[in-house]
Amino acid sequence: MSSIITHTKDMAIKKKTGPFISHAHIEYNLIRDLSWGGIGMKEKNIIVFDVDNTLIKGNLTLIFLRNLSKQNWNLGKDLGIEAIKLFLFLLIKFPKAIFLTFSKKPNFYFLSYKATKYIRKIYTDIFRILKNHGFNNSKLQRQAFKILNKDLLEKKLHLESIDKLKHHIKNQHNIIVLLSGSMQEVLNVLFHQIRHQFRKDGINTKENFLVIGTQLNEETQNIEPCIGPNKIMLLKEKLKNLGADNSKIKFVYSDNALMIDLPLFIESQNGGAVISDKNKMYEKLPEKIKNVLKFLPGWKK
Repeated sequence: MSSIITHTKDMAIKKKTGPFISHAHIEYNLIRDLSWGGIGMKEKNIIVFDVDNTLIKGNLTLIFLRNLSKQNWNLGKDLGIEAIKLFLFLLIKFPKAIFLTFSKKPNFYFLSYKATKYIRKIYTDIFRILKNHGFNNSKLQRQAFKILNKDLLEKKLHLESIDKLKHHIKNQHNIIVLLSGSMQEVLNVLFHQIRHQFRKDGINTKENFLVIGTQLNEETQNIEPCIGPNKIMLLKEKLKNLGADNSKIKFVYSDNALMIDLPLFIESQNGGAVISDKNKMYEKLPEKIKNVLKFLPGWKK
């Protein structure tokens, strides 16, 4: 990976803090390039990449918050309480929901609903804590530029996922979508760093990236987690706003953690790749779902 970005054609960037990249800015460039070369929007293929444990090793939000906490002991203490809550959810509450789901006829939307409800609560508390410590969206993104630097990304990025990104980005009919439960401001920076490296490697991205994560509306304080079925809803909403609502999901890469990305795999015309070992839960899936899943456990090594 290259060192932190120092310039782009669209805006001046300070090396110390990095730019504030608005989601609207990313979408503006995508709108401009959707019509590039006269290619009709209806011909676009959507290739979805999950981020946590797929594009990177680990959870992007936790990586960011852990490093942010090292700079502020009081912030770390407050966020540590939320980390304990999340641990108890993963250890006790969510396994109970999985048992209820698989003890009868599998209902993965129920599972996703339970996860979405709890993750929304976790993110509400996290954003509240960050706000109490003086972090708004723009400040979070500037901090993300400091944290997601060359050394960290070299350790955390899955090289296999970068190879897949490069493969798909070369097809001008594709829109690459980073679709993740990660915080939008942190996800924007990850996208910006990857795109910058691609350009240094001589790969023309043509801006055909779409980046969708968990977002906080600073005015209303509403949080929309980008997980489970919400991923499909948020993606379709963005495509509609871009006038590309005829585009279809062609393939998905995801670790499918806690099985909550199954709706995304089902929505995909060609299924997708699960970046994980196959476990016993997958045996309970209907055949029509199992048939669209390809497992790539070697990606995790």
